[in-house]
Amino acid sequence: MNFEQIETPALILDKNILCHNINKMQRHLNNFQIKFRVHGKTAKCMEIIKLINTQGITVSNLHEAEYYFSHGIKDILYAVGIAPGKFDHVFDLIRRGADLSVIVDNTAAAEMLSEKSNQKNIPILVYIEIDCDQRRGGIDPEDPEFISLGLMINQNKNLKLQGVLTHAGKSYQAKSIQEIKLIAKQERDCAVNAAKILRNQGLNCPQISIGSTPTVLFNQNFQGISEVRAGVYIFNDLTMLNLGVCTPDEMALSVLGSVIGHQVNRNQIITDTGWMSLSSDRGIVHPEIPLNFGLVTDIDGNIYSDLIVSSVNQEHGIISSKNSVKIDFNNFPMGKLIRIFPNHACATAARFRRYYLWEDKKEITGFWEKI
Repeated sequence: MNFEQIETPALILDKNILCHNINKMQRHLNNFQIKFRVHGKTAKCMEIIKLINTQGITVSNLHEAEYYFSHGIKDILYAVGIAPGKFDHVFDLIRRGADLSVIVDNTAAAEMLSEKSNQKNIPILVYIEIDCDQRRGGIDPEDPEFISLGLMINQNKNLKLQGVLTHAGKSYQAKSIQEIKLIAKQERDCAVNAAKILRNQGLNCPQISIGSTPTVLFNQNFQGISEVRAGVYIFNDLTMLNLGVCTPDEMALSVLGSVIGHQVNRNQIITDTGWMSLSSDRGIVHPEIPLNFGLVTDIDGNIYSDLIVSSVNQEHGIISSKNSVKIDFNNFPMGKLIRIFPNHACATAARFRRYYLWEDKKEITGFWEKI
């Protein structure tokens, strides 16, 4: 199969680069005695997960948990704060044999979870999510409620304190590799300190889980950490490129699109790759690389250096000149195929149900279904 036989928009996965990225992470982790738990939200595909040396899996919703459990993965970490409306689903998964862990960052959520676990008389593994960089969820380990939360979980017969967990989301805003390394140190130190606080209260804290793609790849000290988590490294994207985490030839995921029109007076090319395929994620703001909604290449991956996806509607992508240079529309006739590398691979991949596999930069050799 070749590109011309694929209906656009479509998700193209360079299998060679995928395998390179997976091996790169594994080589790094081989330097440390540490458990790796891949984040399944990025791939949403068992064929990809089978290529990864992962011990358990991280998920961002219970649909993913169901999918991976149905494919034989029992050790599942649901790494988003639990809401009461999901309790029944969580306990049903556990009843069916899943070793499902959840996270909480406040006593109110823990109390509701405790009540449900006692009502069902089903034990559940619980992590306390800590905030290591003031980016989103999590409790500050220095907050008095942190100890209260640990004690409250420990006192309930069906809540099993599994440990602490954090995510260095601030690493996605770093301005240099050195800053990523500093954030990685902060992430490790914060998590280790949080576990120490709990242990000083006589609480069991067997697991310390940290991770983001940037901090895992650039951290050289995992002392005290029991597991790391990462996901987007398998594909990489423009965010990782702008951070310096990957090179252009380490981006495995792109969207195949078609030229469907020209706006000559506005010096714009119209494609069928709107936010329904690329997402509307702007990635990180980089003063020297204004990539907007995607990097435009030909089908072989050669970059059109002056073109950017300047805006997206639901089904339409607008390609403009980065430097206001007149576009030669003869080079982009109706139906011409292009590829666009996204800002956020996780968000883009989530919009499709199939990866088309491109191997050895020659042909499409098949496809992998996904959720």
